[in-house]
Amino acid sequence: MKSITDFLIIGLNNVLSIFGLTVLKKRSYGPYVIDIWDYNDEFEEIYDKIKGLAGVTKRSLYVIYQALHQISSLPGDIAECGVYKGGSAYLIAEVINKLAPQKNIHLFDTFKGLPDINTRHDPALDKKNTFQDTSVENVKTLLGKFDNCVIKEGLFQETLKSITGKTFCFVHIDCDLYDSIMCACELLYPGLYTGGMMVFDDYGYTIDWPGAKRAVDEFFSDRKEKPIHLPTGQGVVIKL
Repeated sequence: MKSITDFLIIGLNNVLSIFGLTVLKKRSYGPYVIDIWDYNDEFEEIYDKIKGLAGVTKRSLYVIYQALHQISSLPGDIAECGVYKGGSAYLIAEVINKLAPQKNIHLFDTFKGLPDINTRHDPALDKKNTFQDTSVENVKTLLGKFDNCVIKEGLFQETLKSITGKTFCFVHIDCDLYDSIMCACELLYPGLYTGGMMVFDDYGYTIDWPGAKRAVDEFFSDRKEKPIHLPTGQGVVIKL
């Protein structure tokens, strides 16, 4: 039998649905909760501008949004590996330019889709043509109003060397493949400031991108930090 609270919430939602609103949702594993990202006006305003331009989900974008507020007071710049159409980069730029406009945002992508796939680490993948529906020109146009975005086009093994010695407070890695993620970890982790975060978008997507979690787990296997697996599918590492 449903509790009185259940009936009250259902009644409230029925009324609100008339206006296209729903406040609370029932989860199969627990109580009513709020999809809080739907009720943050600043985030919603940004999200409305990047619908269809981000390679990550709305709730994953909200994790990035919250993380940026956490690290904005730390020294160091921002980096993103795997820009695609620029949606998450736009979110990062909007937030950082309000909180810490002195920081530079370094953006890395081939802008031509995935590189050659090493089947040793990413078996059963036939996604060579994935993510080709973008261009560096379109991303530059999208981010045109932000003077602190530095876009590097090419393979990570080549482009990431341009920021050797720089300090970072936040790194977003959304590049799907073992070799790409391992390269990003090797070249960006040393510059991550204590308390800074690395967010791995593909960490939990072990069916589609089996090499992603493997790369992160291997890289941090002998380090103090351990990846935190979020329900969004993301993995988060905080520098100790």
